[in-house]
Amino acid sequence: GARFGPRALRAASQRQNSLRGYNFRADINPYDNWAKVIDCGDIPISPMDNGLALKQMTKGYENLLNHKTAGEEAYPKLIMLGGDHSIILPGLRNLYKKYGEISVIHFDAHLDTWSPKKYPSFWHSDQSKFTHGSMLWMAYEEGLLKHKSNVHVGLRSRLTNIEDYEDDDAQGFYRIHADDIMLSLIHISEPTRLDVMS
Repeated sequence: GARFGPRALRAASQRQNSLRGYNFRADINPYDNWAKVIDCGDIPISPMDNGLALKQMTKGYENLLNHKTAGEEAYPKLIMLGGDHSIILPGLRNLYKKYGEISVIHFDAHLDTWSPKKYPSFWHSDQSKFTHGSMLWMAYEEGLLKHKSNVHVGLRSRLTNIEDYEDDDAQGFYRIHADDIMLSLIHISEPTRLDVMS
């Protein structure tokens, strides 16, 4: 499950270093030309209570963002990887306090902009409102996101109906589907025909 995401990311990144970090397309080595990235570890949370977990994550990100940086920026930027989707909301709440409205690039198979009222089993409680599929809706409702400057990348899940996309549009998201990415890759990788004259 998602709980193994952070461990897998750390294992995969152990092979990364500046020795072979040069990217010829961008003409940079991000290890030499870009920010310093620090793994701040996992924020300890309760697996039994969504409401408590949200408070714990919010406090954890607040703590991280109160550290000053050595660079031009007064506060650090957050890159949130791995784990459950719900890590996004507490991160956005704290980034908003430091930077104002946020633009989100959301890599996922699902929209995660679903209103909890549209879930068939929604019981209208504060705890059940916060789910792994509603956190971007909550961020929108709280005014944390820059309108029309957010994007989902890699969508491939089924929808309830077209209203899911209409709601997503109203929240200001642009969508790039997994099929679009695959078609682009197939188009790029098609061999060019060379006619050889003898």
